[in-house]
Amino acid sequence: MSFISILAYIVGGALVFLGGVFDIIAAIGVNKFPDLYTRLHAVTIGAIGGAVYPIIGSMIIVCGADWLSLHAKLSYILPMALVAALIIITAPTGSHAVARAGFRSGVEPVVEEKCSQ
Repeated sequence: MSFISILAYIVGGALVFLGGVFDIIAAIGVNKFPDLYTRLHAVTIGAIGGAVYPIIGSMIIVCGADWLSLHAKLSYILPMALVAALIIITAPTGSHAVARAGFRSGVEPVVEEKCSQ
């Protein structure tokens, strides 16, 4: 294995692990946040960070695989890049649509009043 291959496995594995961390943070946020809008923020962070980072990590791992031919690498990388791009485009768009529907239906955000002294 070459140095580049080992580096690709390390960086790709780190991105896959980071995606899992984002998913855990999103799950905690959905359970802890008080209203639709902040929960929606947590879900969107989980969708982008928890899905796109592992896909990019997998792309880097495939790029570093010495045993794959260039044709095989491209047959893995191009669909993964397309899926990552679609998630990056559709996740914020979908969360905006849900937030707008919540606003139009009268869902109020939870606002905590600050203590005045």
